[in-house]
Amino acid sequence: MENTSALKSINELKDTNFLVEHYQRGYKWTSNEVKQLLDDINEFEGQGFYCLQPVVVKKANEKVELIDGQQRITTIYLILSYLEESQFFSIKYKTRESSRKFLEKIDNIKKLGSNKNLLNWEDYLKSEWEDYLKSEHALDNIDNFHFFQAYLTIKNWFENKNNDRKHFREKLTEKVKVIWYEVPQSAQTENAKKESIEIFTRINSGKIPLTNAELIKALFLVNVDSGKNDELLQLKQNEIAQQWDAIEYTLQDDAFWYFLSNEPPPPTRIELIFDLIRNKPKNNEERLFTSLEYNKSYSEAKDKSKWVSEEWKNVRNAFQTLQEWYENRELYHFIGYLISSNDEKEIKELFDTIQNQKLAKSAFKSNIAERIKKTLYNINIENLEYGKHNEQIKKVLLLHNVIKTMRSKSSRFEFEKMKSEKKKGGNWSLEHIHAQNSDEINKYEDFKLWFEQIPTQTLTDADGIIKQKQELDLKHSNNKEIAQEEIRRLIADIGRLFGDEEDTDHSIKNLALITRNQNSKLNNGIFHVKRDRIISLEKKDAFIPMATRFIFQKYFEGCSKQIMKWEEHDKEAYMKDIKDTLRDYLPNT
Repeated sequence: MENTSALKSINELKDTNFLVEHYQRGYKWTSNEVKQLLDDINEFEGQGFYCLQPVVVKKANEKVELIDGQQRITTIYLILSYLEESQFFSIKYKTRESSRKFLEKIDNIKKLGSNKNLLNWEDYLKSEWEDYLKSEHALDNIDNFHFFQAYLTIKNWFENKNNDRKHFREKLTEKVKVIWYEVPQSAQTENAKKESIEIFTRINSGKIPLTNAELIKALFLVNVDSGKNDELLQLKQNEIAQQWDAIEYTLQDDAFWYFLSNEPPPPTRIELIFDLIRNKPKNNEERLFTSLEYNKSYSEAKDKSKWVSEEWKNVRNAFQTLQEWYENRELYHFIGYLISSNDEKEIKELFDTIQNQKLAKSAFKSNIAERIKKTLYNINIENLEYGKHNEQIKKVLLLHNVIKTMRSKSSRFEFEKMKSEKKKGGNWSLEHIHAQNSDEINKYEDFKLWFEQIPTQTLTDADGIIKQKQELDLKHSNNKEIAQEEIRRLIADIGRLFGDEEDTDHSIKNLALITRNQNSKLNNGIFHVKRDRIISLEKKDAFIPMATRFIFQKYFEGCSKQIMKWEEHDKEAYMKDIKDTLRDYLPNT
């Protein structure tokens, strides 16, 4: 008996008794996902059909077990319930009997009023389930809460749209179709239907395109074969489904994801592993490149069941490799730096190195060290200058910060915060530790804002400066013209008081790594003011790299305890720390 694949309209699901087995996770769709489905169905027009992502099922006596597709089928059930079709089909949850009872009565929400502010979870339970709650506390659970929220979303969507509900119902039941993959009851299946994955890749007429992960997941689940009986077949399917979810759940941790990638994650993050295994080129424009590669490999395999076992083993091994990198403190920091510096090229080459060359851990670490040296190849930090060598300076300071964090043993470098700042538009920037920027301040109003950031107690012995400031204030109050040169001269005098030179030092010993967003908050500030702002940003949980933090706290050996100025011996102490920290990686040190 073969696996069967078909397109089924929602009408064809009428009277189906769906079963959600115990291994499935609960209903998790948010309002955004529910509204997206409603909008897409509502906007669909034409002679064709709107295609939902795959549903993988297996007949289980009088019921149909949902192996994959629970979220979509449950949401359609809720929409039909609102449209007074609550008996269209049924859903039974193997380990959550209260969910079935809750869903059967969920359309009672409609009679509670049209104002969504009048509806809340606790009031609904008390008004509709008071007697049941006395004997069945399991009703108040997270699944039922998500059902409630989704139903409210559906209810509010229809009330706000003021749609023709009859027309929407016809479109939903007749024009919406699911890709239906049915796993046979018999465990003796030798081969899946040859066209199964081709159908997956061919049918993509809906607005929500099928993803590589969905196509590959169906390939694994549909073609699994224990070779013995139904029970073993189901166990194997459940095992893959559970392992898949565990991998995806781990990759949903942003700290793990942004350690591995510089890009925002796709909807299903496990795709990264499939792309690595199939060596997807970075600039390949074929959206389904990876799933097509899997399909080609599957089609060429003589023993389909063996192919599934071996390929899934490869996925698990690849994930374990990435997890080992993440959990090893040294590998985490060094590989994280390489990926941050060179993105996909590095992770692909590192992955291929450990997969193909089978290097021992010591040899792999040596390989990483050589790669780090290449990122700093031909750099002489003494000659680096802001404006001319910014990218080289950024790499040097990034590695300095990463290694300082690694050696602290008290924390890990937060690549996820660094990259999430970039996602907000805050690309990494270089900030002058002590700079005048007087050319940017030409008006009295700008000067006043700049001056207000300086602690007044630091100017008590600078009568000349205070007198100049008072003269400017008086001129402004009398509506007299203030020359730009007067403002710049006063800024220069204040700068010298706090250790600034007339010309800003553009060498690396006067530069710190910070995001562009934070840089804008530090501009035009003397050292002491910038120090206070750094402390303020850190209190708000902004990401401040460790070495940058050390600069404004003067933690480097040899720095003075004078927190008002960034003086020459502070710069030399900072430069020495960079050289000592990066001695093994920088040339000419």
